[in-house]
Amino acid sequence: MSIKTLSLAAVLAGIVIFVWGIIVHLFLIPEPTKTFKDSVAVMAFVDAQAPANGAYTDPHGAFMTVARIPGNADKGPLMGQMLGYEFLTNVLQAVILAWLLMRSTSSTVMGDARYAAMIAMLAFVAIDLSNWNWYGFPPILTMQSMVDGVGSGFLAGAVIGWCRKRWPATR
Repeated sequence: MSIKTLSLAAVLAGIVIFVWGIIVHLFLIPEPTKTFKDSVAVMAFVDAQAPANGAYTDPHGAFMTVARIPGNADKGPLMGQMLGYEFLTNVLQAVILAWLLMRSTSSTVMGDARYAAMIAMLAFVAIDLSNWNWYGFPPILTMQSMVDGVGSGFLAGAVIGWCRKRWPATR
């Protein structure tokens, strides 16, 4: 696969990963997180006990990840920027996947899709199942991560595989 083909495949696959993520997060498994009963009390607690972004733990089993915008500002105005960064990370993911698939022995689009899904499953098991085990991440959040990751791996692998077959390798 030439650099031009790899680039095109990565952008197309990045778009597919991005759209798949929207489908998963908005329609397939919506709202895997809950809202606090009293956000004012929670923010007072966070201000006092977790003043900076990071992961916090307690010997009694509590685990909390704090990720906040300075001044507790509304994230709404940052949505465009965050979606832009998400798209860029999706394209980077597709570049890495395309590079790996260039080295595979698969000869079919479905073979590439299955291979990419297995790579995504490896990442899910290595990261998300460990977070579920060690940090008590809720099963619905873990399931959403699996559907998102493995589904996007499969779909991106199919797109990259299609590009590989349409424009044969020229290493």
